[in-house]
Amino acid sequence: MRTGRGPLGVFGWALTAGFAVIAAAGSASADDILVFQRTTNDPNGADTAGAGLEAALDAAGHNATLMSGLAVTVPADLSAYDSVFVLQLPGLTPSEQFALRNYVEQGGGLLVTGERPCCESLNSTVQQLVSSLAKVPPVIGQQGDLGDVFTAIPSAPSGLSSSPNALTQVLLGAAGGIGNVAPKHRWLSNTSSQIAAAAYPGEDIKKGSGCFIALMDLTTWTDGVHPGQDRAAIAGNMAAFLGDCGDTDGDGVSDEQGLLTGQS
Repeated sequence: MRTGRGPLGVFGWALTAGFAVIAAAGSASADDILVFQRTTNDPNGADTAGAGLEAALDAAGHNATLMSGLAVTVPADLSAYDSVFVLQLPGLTPSEQFALRNYVEQGGGLLVTGERPCCESLNSTVQQLVSSLAKVPPVIGQQGDLGDVFTAIPSAPSGLSSSPNALTQVLLGAAGGIGNVAPKHRWLSNTSSQIAAAAYPGEDIKKGSGCFIALMDLTTWTDGVHPGQDRAAIAGNMAAFLGDCGDTDGDGVSDEQGLLTGQS
């Protein structure tokens, strides 16, 4: 799991439904990223999300590896990857939760998806995982359908809305919600200030290292959904945050928090 980044330009501009979704320009280094999805033969196309996210990460300049299938399980050893992206409809098994928790506690960056009220059984297993990681855990699910259009909050942790790409609006698909999210963790919000994505850097992890993003939708990565959206810009920002957890000097405190407290 590397820290530190070099120049690799990414630029994009997308217009959807008459408004700017993303204005993107920036840089990031190439990380080795695992995209994991246990599929379900979903008739609505959810099984294509893993491949869509892999393509977006590759387009952002990263080296993404897709592990996808009806019977795949999260590997016990994830140390080869700079970050791990898990998106699926089935719940996480206890052994998968253990592997992912161990990965984060050893300094890894994790994206995990929840869902709308259709899938509270999935949400309950994501809840178990984030409760084992975060000092003050968010509430995964049980918030209803939050809609499709979300603002990328400018004050999101460690430049998640601005680095390497300037994100303004992000389109999801009938996303679920996250409760009990402190302002400093909020990333994507609808017009009612409900939260569909939240990020937790190392200082907010119980073990003091690693980080995670909880994103309450996988639809945005599926085939044919929001075709005008610059997926690479969104994926690139998530990879940038998760690649070093916003902690470029490796002291367990994000650079942003260090500036506020004088710790770095």
